[in-house]
Amino acid sequence: MKNQRRVNGKTGKPLRFELLLPAGGNDRWVLPFQHNLRRLGITMDIRQVDNSQYSNRRRSRDYDMMPMVWRATPWPATDLQVSWDSAYIHSSYNAPGVQSPVVDSLIAQIIRWQGNEQKLLPLGRALDRVLTWNYYMLPMWYMAQDRTARWDKFSFPPTRPVYSSGFDSWWYDVNKAAKLPADRR
Repeated sequence: MKNQRRVNGKTGKPLRFELLLPAGGNDRWVLPFQHNLRRLGITMDIRQVDNSQYSNRRRSRDYDMMPMVWRATPWPATDLQVSWDSAYIHSSYNAPGVQSPVVDSLIAQIIRWQGNEQKLLPLGRALDRVLTWNYYMLPMWYMAQDRTARWDKFSFPPTRPVYSSGFDSWWYDVNKAAKLPADRR
């Protein structure tokens, strides 16, 4: 720290980065985040760009930081390959640009051992440690449930899936629909 600013110990340069946002995005969290970083001596510049520029900059990885939604799975699965494997470095899925033989090896083993809980659990934990250690993302928030807006004309089983909205198990309920105004049935 130097003059209330976080600086590089070797160069003396202050820690400063740009947060890239799409136009019209949900950015209520940005100013409090910027404020908290400032209290830590870190400067975050906010840049909001139109959607095509945002897509182009994301594709070419021309950003310091950008918001993304990462859907976690409850168990290490084959979809990890698309998000983290070096083979997907030129895709928009591997957004952080991860190219790591360690990550690739762990993912290959996770794919190989699908169905074997004894092998998968330590592999998943190891991958989690490696990804966390490299600071590819900064978790910002978490929701334990899915939010849905719906007409009260659908029904669903009393026991819903743990890690899904269960949308594909809903059905049109004639009795519920009959209680709605005619134009909403």
